[in-house]
Amino acid sequence: MELRKFEIAFYGIEWHIGSYDYNEENDKDTPLKGLIKPMTTVKDGKIAYLFDLFAPSQDECQNAKNFKEFGEICEFNHFDTNVGRVIKTFQGTFIDALNYVRENFKADESERAGER
Repeated sequence: MELRKFEIAFYGIEWHIGSYDYNEENDKDTPLKGLIKPMTTVKDGKIAYLFDLFAPSQDECQNAKNFKEFGEICEFNHFDTNVGRVIKTFQGTFIDALNYVRENFKADESERAGER
């Protein structure tokens, strides 16, 4: 069975992990019940989109283990918005992807200051 593919991208003060076939404007979706952070959208019982303004904490990565949806193994492609191409590809669970974001996402604090 082919793995579902997701893009990981960082945009100044926010990050997302999104399915390549997810369309925020057209898809009917629901939040994952019981999970506050990161904001998680589920489509047909599977994760379709995650995003937040802050890197996930270690506790949030641990908490994700309580949700079966985060155990799905997928392919993740980190698209670097500064260079316009994928810079890393890996297979793993959404927990692995959250840990990747936690270790690599550095918000642009100058942009975040403008949000306060």
